Amino acid sequence: MRRASLLAVAAVLLVAAPVTAQDHRPLGDVLDNLAALWASGDAAAIADLTSTSGIDVEIAGSFMGSLSGRKLAAALRRVFEDRVTVSVESKMTSAVKGVEDRAFGELAWVLRPGGASVSERTTVFLALVHEPAGWRLTQIRILE
Repeated sequence: MRRASLLAVAAVLLVAAPVTAQDHRPLGDVLDNLAALWASGDAAAIADLTSTSGIDVEIAGSFMGSLSGRKLAAALRRVFEDRVTVSVESKMTSAVKGVEDRAFGELAWVLRPGGASVSERTTVFLALVHEPAGWRLTQIRILE
């Protein structure tokens, strides 16, 4: 009986270990993942990575305020549908000095506005906070 209990506990720990490791990925890996999601235009997956306290969004100088996950996904879908993504690359990642649970990063986004033949470059600024579930977005600023 005791051996069966130990085996059950071991099985639970083995199953839980990958989830815990994934939740605490290095910041650079998180930014690379965000770059891939941005490149594919996956608004819902990006919205799933928002902080429990919400996210502030600014698009081309227009501050949209603090948005919930669904509203963020809708706003990002509008951004992605008006543009064709050529490439996205994570450029800079940095933890905030003296504050272990805050960080920021930048994505270099090369895009083509709908109907245009010339590509444009823009920067997507991301602010993050480390929560129990891992790094989460607190701010997205699309600088145009």
